[in-house]
Amino acid sequence: MPYPSIPPISVHSSSSSSLRSSPPSPFLASDSKSCFSTHSNFPSSSNKKKHVCHVCQKAFTTSGHLSRHARIHTGERNHKCPFPGCDTRCSRQDNLQQHYRIHLTP
Repeated sequence: MPYPSIPPISVHSSSSSSLRSSPPSPFLASDSKSCFSTHSNFPSSSNKKKHVCHVCQKAFTTSGHLSRHARIHTGERNHKCPFPGCDTRCSRQDNLQQHYRIHLTP
């Protein structure tokens, strides 16, 4: 069954003037109070990084990131490559997995 035809929409000059009187969009960059004009909603970097390394004073956003960083100073490398004859050790499992791929490619 064919679709019924839709009559064309006519635009009158009075309706186009009503469109111009609508308030400006809050997303326009030309407005000085645009939501993109200031960064007041974002916390400053000093407030974000609360976890500080006691050795080198480097700051991190989470305690997990600080713990991961601390292995640099301790030299802890618990993850050993399982490939025969390879003595590579890594502090992180994901780095070891990336390393292990070199043994698998010809």
